[in-house]
Amino acid sequence: MEKKEIPTLSDGPSQQGFYVGLYLEHLEECSFLYEQRLTLFEDPEICWTDIEDFEERFEAHVDAFVIGEQLALDVCRMRAAEGDFGELHAALRVFCRQKRMDYLQEALEGADINEDTMTAITEALKHELPEDWHDLIGKMLSFDAVDLIRIGAIVTGFKRLPFERELLKLLYDKKIAPVPEVIHALGRIGGQSAQHDLLGMLADSDNRVAHESALALLRLGAPQIIDNLLKKAHQHDWPLMLIGIAGKKEHAAALHDIYHHRGKSADLLLALGFLGDPASIPILMDNLADGPMGATSALALNLITGANLYEEVFIPEAIDEDTLFEDELEKVKKGASPDADAEPAGAYVFQLSTNPESWRTWWRNNAERFDPSLCHRNGRPFTPAGILENLMSDQSPHAVRQWAAEEWAIKTGQNLTFETDFPVSIQKKVLAGIDATKR
Repeated sequence: MEKKEIPTLSDGPSQQGFYVGLYLEHLEECSFLYEQRLTLFEDPEICWTDIEDFEERFEAHVDAFVIGEQLALDVCRMRAAEGDFGELHAALRVFCRQKRMDYLQEALEGADINEDTMTAITEALKHELPEDWHDLIGKMLSFDAVDLIRIGAIVTGFKRLPFERELLKLLYDKKIAPVPEVIHALGRIGGQSAQHDLLGMLADSDNRVAHESALALLRLGAPQIIDNLLKKAHQHDWPLMLIGIAGKKEHAAALHDIYHHRGKSADLLLALGFLGDPASIPILMDNLADGPMGATSALALNLITGANLYEEVFIPEAIDEDTLFEDELEKVKKGASPDADAEPAGAYVFQLSTNPESWRTWWRNNAERFDPSLCHRNGRPFTPAGILENLMSDQSPHAVRQWAAEEWAIKTGQNLTFETDFPVSIQKKVLAGIDATKR
């Protein structure tokens, strides 16, 4: 197909200009919704099912381009070249949906690659890449450009594409440093032949490479590496959550030892919650009043007990000190409000209580329900059904759902095509369809 020059279109006073203006508004809204969706995963006021509303709104705007024929495509081409990364993301999704490989390649070749555009491109291909375009990802994995390799590997893992050979070639390629995204993808597509090389990478000085190698090995059925991870956990934090999602009751005692001799961390406390040993509860309750560790301790306690001790808490809005006058800044530095007469800015949210006395009272009244010889999840003896409950619960934070998805693959052997950033409608279908005998 002959390559055409990227059009320059105006929303001036004409029929075409009217439609151009409409499409520009659709792209602007797409850009906003795309960026908003990325932030919602970490928003404590938003549960994962709430994100579906944003996805449906985004979908409605993309549909406007699908029925808009060539003019709509031309506006997308123009803004892919000139607009922000959110507009680039939306345009790429339209090109995929309209099967315009020429426009997609044009946009990719013209993109100024940085972390924002990398994410925009990757997210578009993750969610929209047509089945008959999978070879495009294989080609990305064959290039020397690390940015393209990263995009290709992320999409391969997300969509479970059959590119194990290409990933292994990159794993063995000594001309480039190990790419964490390549290792991550190998753990998703079942690259059993990579286990030997991944074992060697557990000692890599890059903690992310070591972490992704360990996660991939656990997903590929190599639980024997947990002893190795326990040794590393005496010096590093990165193995802790992997021990939490792949370990057994006896590993909780080893983490208690690390807690007492090396010190606490958020990962260690959350790992204790995932392991579910009731013997961890005193440690977790001791950290409820410890500032940033308190919320993690409450989350870990709730994973074990299912107590659901929620309370309404006022979260003050962050103050931008650059916008304050000098006298207001002095008040803020002293811990006071910049305007004593104004209502405090912020919002009330329901979150797990970090009140030590509330938890101690609950535990005194309920401890006898917990068999000390067993691990527990959500107040019951641990079974895979507890993992599924964490994945489906509206109250599970995104981080818990991410780790629970990895835990499901490791502990059940079901390497589902599932990610916690799948569209919500697809997540619901996958979770509803999980084989009940595996629960």
